[in-house]
Amino acid sequence: MPFSQEYLKDYKEKIRQLPLEELYEIMEIIQNDPTKERFNIVKKRIEELTNEPFTELSSEESGDNQETEQGIKNSTGTKPPKVWILALLAIIETCFIVIMIVAKIKAEANSIGLLIDEAFLNSVAQYEYYQTLFKTFLVPSICLGTATGFYAYALYVRTKRIYSSKDYKKIVYPLCLIAMAILFPELSDLPSISSEKPSVYVERVIDKKEFHHKSTPNRHYLYFSSGSRLKVSGFQYSNTKIDQSHFTIYQGNTIIKALPTEKYTLKVQAQPPKKNMERY
Repeated sequence: MPFSQEYLKDYKEKIRQLPLEELYEIMEIIQNDPTKERFNIVKKRIEELTNEPFTELSSEESGDNQETEQGIKNSTGTKPPKVWILALLAIIETCFIVIMIVAKIKAEANSIGLLIDEAFLNSVAQYEYYQTLFKTFLVPSICLGTATGFYAYALYVRTKRIYSSKDYKKIVYPLCLIAMAILFPELSDLPSISSEKPSVYVERVIDKKEFHHKSTPNRHYLYFSSGSRLKVSGFQYSNTKIDQSHFTIYQGNTIIKALPTEKYTLKVQAQPPKKNMERY
């Protein structure tokens, strides 16, 4: 039995006041009406809000009130997020976290004393290697974790028929690319760093600088007579004086540690002073 014109007019006004997610729910209820009056009203309103054509779902696609991937594609005009992609992101993120935990444990296990010998140098090299590994995976892990969270949310709201794949692609893909861009250049340096044998020098501190940033913690650097620079903690920065002598430990051309000579005892032969080294 067709609906009266007065009813349809009143129904149309009510439909115009509803949000998009409720319109999709109503569409599932009225799609089996004997006539298409109400269906066409809701369909037209959905098209006005989404600026996309609405394709009617078949009865098989919408049976038992179950949301299917084809149903979502028809109603939104875009493909929904895939569960397997979320699973892959979660696995990669878990691997990142495991690597960071292991690297942190390995770094802390390489404790050092006050006597600089071969074992001391190897411990410093191992410590710096695992600390670098930890820091390398930290930022990508945050980016990838954020992307995984957004993707999980996309799968959650998919059940409400209001989600478009265009939205999560703008968030997930750039975050994954940023994570990979940060990760791989840093990892490429690790084999060369780990393969170099550590060596020790005696150098003077010729300058020190503190860099202030609004969005990140302050960074502190010590500059040595060879031309190298080393990022240090705020405590070490404050307790280091200009012209103070240090035992500097290098792997290849990379300075990894600086220790004051008045506190540490050298039991291995120091290398000749380095000159005009590239600053790190």
